[in-house]
Amino acid sequence: MQAENRTYAQAVECLNSLQSNAAALKLIVKSNDLNSRILPETREFVKSSPRDFDSLNIIHVTGTKGKGSTCALVESILRNFYSSRKESMTNKIRTGLFTSPHLVAVQERICLDGTMLSEEEFTKYFFECWDKLELNNLQQGDEDKQIKLFYFRFITLMAFHVFMKEKVDVAIMEVGIGGEYDTTNIIEKPTVCGVSSLGIDHQRYLGETIDLIAWHKGGIFKANVPAVTIDQPPIALDVLKKRAKDVNAPFTQVETHTKESLGNINIGLAGRHQLKNASLAIELCRIWLEKHRNIKFSNERVPQEFAPGLAKVRWPGRSQQLVLEKYPKITWFLDGAHTLESMQEDPEQYI
Repeated sequence: MQAENRTYAQAVECLNSLQSNAAALKLIVKSNDLNSRILPETREFVKSSPRDFDSLNIIHVTGTKGKGSTCALVESILRNFYSSRKESMTNKIRTGLFTSPHLVAVQERICLDGTMLSEEEFTKYFFECWDKLELNNLQQGDEDKQIKLFYFRFITLMAFHVFMKEKVDVAIMEVGIGGEYDTTNIIEKPTVCGVSSLGIDHQRYLGETIDLIAWHKGGIFKANVPAVTIDQPPIALDVLKKRAKDVNAPFTQVETHTKESLGNINIGLAGRHQLKNASLAIELCRIWLEKHRNIKFSNERVPQEFAPGLAKVRWPGRSQQLVLEKYPKITWFLDGAHTLESMQEDPEQYI
């Protein structure tokens, strides 16, 4: 079938034929070495492509709670950074954002300049990657040498492909699960790594205790790449510090902002827990801008240029209030809280 005749529905059907992240992780549980094979196999495939993903000036974010919100905040801050500056038209930052899972449509996972891919764009880039992977496996012949097409692995490689093709200035990459063995961790030299709040989740794959989970999360740290986190349980913080030290990554724990310290700056995401995510996002953006735009910030805790992005950020399904035209007297409260700690963090959102 010619590429121009392929449809979005066919792309989604092909994607859904792949093993889900959950199914892939079940295989990891059964196998003693599949976890350690994921990244080498993926890197081996990437070698066959003349691309340098690290040229995307990546911001890599993991965590248990709030990593998606943090990524959304980072993207909005950087995209809107020059809106209040004279050089806004010439220095606009082109952003790429990769997150998971999606709420409604799969193309939500890959955004350019704050907008998800259209069905046409998704279809085009999907089959460029699909055909390349199928050709690679056909050339390998031996099934043991073929790249296993798990859903998350494929969509991650597709995101990198899109961002390279679209020549983004920055790629904000959210880890799927864990960090150490996550497909996004093929990145070798990101600009900065961030860890949002840690808690107990995905125990079957990451371990039953917070220190084991923190070990996986700290697996994204790289030599001489700043590693940033926020308030963490003491044992988790100790593990993150050790993992950073082991790879010689400069480690910073940022103080959480309060409404008072933000002053007249508003956050477009509801809930006091977003103060933690915003605090992490602010520091990640500060580091990125200092390196890639040579901007020196004063000692103010929140640069005023960050205010537009903090206010304009939107992240559906997170502390969201919704009134439907069909039911005007009902207010729906939507949130993706998936751990006990998340529910306890901001109970007024659910009462």
